[in-house]
Amino acid sequence: MPEELEHFISGETRLCGLIGNPVGHTLSPLIHNTLAELTGTDLVYVPLRVEDEGSLGEAIRGAYELNILGMNVTVPYKSAVIPFLRDIDPSAEKIGAVNTLVRVDGGYKGYNTDCSGIGSALKENGVCFPADQQCDRKNLIRTDTVVMIGAGGAAKAACCMCGEKGVRRLIIVNRTVEHAARLAETVQKDFPAMSVSAMPLSEVSKIGESGFLAIQCTRAGLTPKVNETPVADRAFFQKAAAVYDVIYNPEETLFLRLARQEGTPGWCGLDMLLQQGIRAFTLWTGIAPGETQVKKVRERLWTTLY
Repeated sequence: MPEELEHFISGETRLCGLIGNPVGHTLSPLIHNTLAELTGTDLVYVPLRVEDEGSLGEAIRGAYELNILGMNVTVPYKSAVIPFLRDIDPSAEKIGAVNTLVRVDGGYKGYNTDCSGIGSALKENGVCFPADQQCDRKNLIRTDTVVMIGAGGAAKAACCMCGEKGVRRLIIVNRTVEHAARLAETVQKDFPAMSVSAMPLSEVSKIGESGFLAIQCTRAGLTPKVNETPVADRAFFQKAAAVYDVIYNPEETLFLRLARQEGTPGWCGLDMLLQQGIRAFTLWTGIAPGETQVKKVRERLWTTLY
């Protein structure tokens, strides 16, 4: 037997995992098993592939009977899982998707940690929204206008974040403008104090104001299609105060590279991935990892990815 074990599994070890299909590519086990190790939490995290949507209800009921503490949910089940939940968090209900299940009496409660994850990631990188506290540090990027590129699941979570952060104006742009318009209508109902509009991606250069934060939520630029970008207009990047790309592989997408060529700061989605995972871990365990622990997890992610 080795003299030292990084993660000893005992008779009291709790189980968490990821349900989806496929799940073989996931980095969630790295995040959560590292957090468990660093915080001394008796927990292990494993991928749990669910073959098809027809098996989903049975999988959720089985997980509860097996005393599984909590689960993440990935594609294609983030919305399909909702009917099988005992309860749902208001933010997740607005988004219409959950990515984290927390064990409660009689079943699981659904949360969407992507919403808080992208907000925390932006704050870590110095972006300050109207509703944020402690915005007196130097070199902060202050903005009350966001241009959202895309109208899918990631964009829905990011739009919810904008509403909760007190963004004044949200412009949703998408290749299919009808999808952007539907999302804008939903977001406007949920956050009536925020001005929400939609426009086709082809007209993004017509955005007149400057100083906005652009959040890229499409799959354009994702490995292996690294030469794709939803926006290539130089004037767009010149007017932006900062850009954020939810893609983390590659670390620098063409979208980010074009922004930086115009002197506009930008960041990849690695910190969103990390922060949404930390939020899920805290929901399951009640433990909020410290700065040093978070830094170590980020270093492991960085080393694994890049």
